[in-house]
Amino acid sequence: MIHSTSPDLRSRSIEKSCKLPTSHLGEALEVSSYRSQIDQLAKVIEGLDCSWQIIKTTQDAVHKKFHGLLNQETSTHFLVELDNLIQVFPINYSDPNRLRTLINVLLKHQLEYLWYQDFPVYADPTAVAMDSQLLNLRSSQHKYQIKFGFTVLREDIFHKFINPLKRKFRIITNHPAQGTVGMKITKCKPEMLALLNEITQQSTQNKSHPHRLQINSILRTVDHQKHLASLGYWAPPTSSHTTGYAADIEQLWYWQKDPILFKQIQLVLNRYYQEGIINLIDEGKVWHICLNPQFRELYLQKSQLWLKG
Repeated sequence: MIHSTSPDLRSRSIEKSCKLPTSHLGEALEVSSYRSQIDQLAKVIEGLDCSWQIIKTTQDAVHKKFHGLLNQETSTHFLVELDNLIQVFPINYSDPNRLRTLINVLLKHQLEYLWYQDFPVYADPTAVAMDSQLLNLRSSQHKYQIKFGFTVLREDIFHKFINPLKRKFRIITNHPAQGTVGMKITKCKPEMLALLNEITQQSTQNKSHPHRLQINSILRTVDHQKHLASLGYWAPPTSSHTTGYAADIEQLWYWQKDPILFKQIQLVLNRYYQEGIINLIDEGKVWHICLNPQFRELYLQKSQLWLKG
């Protein structure tokens, strides 16, 4: 999720040399080649000053250079999302720097679209409530160990007055969650609990005192994505968050307030990324991660390791 008026994202190079799982069309996407094409395109559009040139060059690249790497459905999906970014948020067209950044992020998101395009999504809160396999992070603490931190967004009448005060308190106390309103949905898949626990454990193992890695978002419904889009965020309904297999990890606070831990988190995430366990996208304020579906069964098994007792 990126706000339409977000500042330019800090660019950091990430290398990967593994293959994605074969799609339903029987086509395999080699990530190293795809990333290389994205990097090449980024260099080309960096030298372009006009937004229409950036868009035209990107469209040509998707039609030509990315041919054979992305299937037709995924390529079409990217072009539709690109058009949406421009039509719904005209400011993205008027600011070439923002446009370049969003194109880069959008191209990286296509990996997840290719992974999960055939998976069911959570359309609304009813769909979430009907899935008995989901863990409620607020109640599962009695059954599972939860090593990461999260903030709950309560939207009843009482908390609509209290929420702003709680956020001000987080700012005053310099809490890692000071930049987020909190999770609207606190349910998550067992696989994601295991993955986030593991990442937290490996990122914070050298800390002199316990630290819960701040997770800003995990599962979001299609309805919630549409609501976020109405508020000015780029939040496509096809986001991997709607499948329950993505998460946003706080980044900005660690970068500003704890640079040593920031570097450690980044090293751990990069390693998981290089091993093909996750897709990783630097969105500036957060690290967006998505579990590779090839590792779903492994992390479902690992979730049992976090049972108490």
